[in-house]
Amino acid sequence: GVFANVEFRFPEETIWMILRGFLGEGPKRNPYTKERMAWKIYDLLPELMEGEKTVFDPVSRYVRSGSDGNERNADRAFHLCRQVATLYDSYQAYRPEMIMDWEAGRLPEGGNLWQGVLWQTVRKAFGQESLPELAHRLQAADAPARDDWLPERLSVFGISTLPPIFLDVLQAYGRFRPLRIYALQPAPVMWGEVESEKTLEKWKARALARARTQSGGHVAEEDLSEVGGNPLIGSLGRTGREFFNLLVDRDAHDVPLKFREPVGNSLLARLQRWTFEVFSEQPEERKPLVEDDESIVVNSCHGAMREAEVLRDYL
Repeated sequence: GVFANVEFRFPEETIWMILRGFLGEGPKRNPYTKERMAWKIYDLLPELMEGEKTVFDPVSRYVRSGSDGNERNADRAFHLCRQVATLYDSYQAYRPEMIMDWEAGRLPEGGNLWQGVLWQTVRKAFGQESLPELAHRLQAADAPARDDWLPERLSVFGISTLPPIFLDVLQAYGRFRPLRIYALQPAPVMWGEVESEKTLEKWKARALARARTQSGGHVAEEDLSEVGGNPLIGSLGRTGREFFNLLVDRDAHDVPLKFREPVGNSLLARLQRWTFEVFSEQPEERKPLVEDDESIVVNSCHGAMREAEVLRDYL
């Protein structure tokens, strides 16, 4: 086959392209970038601190607690604006329901009231709908308003995780056009159900709910396997597991993969085999180390530069 005339887009750019195609309007790129919001907040903050002293008293005390207690410290204020802009960026991706509440007038109580008031002011100053607003409108869209603005098909790869709101937008696209997500998976098991020993109860609750849904009847807890699995996957693979579960919860169809079982007697090969057989009732027995086995090496390095030097010398 021939692979040509392809466009490589970053996730955020792709999401805004899909929103624009479904709604038939809107910006091509995210207008609420951290940089733009930081400068806009820096412009709006002095007037808000002066006009709404009670609400913005915590902010005023922080800004004026710099080197000069009588005048606003510009560096301290801009540093705060950048931090708030980063916070708003995270809220839009991971707490969209909170942003929608603020825009509907349901503001937080207590010391965080200023965050809601400030967001309302920023939203009014930008005069454009935010990601949560557009994603909410997307839910009511039966079909793309401008399907010629959407790609014929979409492949997502090289991604270890995505915000749930991004996956909701991709799911809407996948109902009308071919969508494939290539996600790394360390073993041929339901990776989303592999948990560490500390979260075994959480794993059992999720697995039990899925089993009952699939069977359409009652499933007892004793019918589930209580094997916690490989602790490395359970403790180090949390981000990947959560991403896998987000895909499953959105009815993603898993394509079976052809896994190759690791072979060999080196420490690395045995560790890989243990990962491969993560739910095995009889894990591989311990064996003495092979002489001069350097397949796994642990070094204590005092910094990133030293890590690179040690790796270079080893190679």
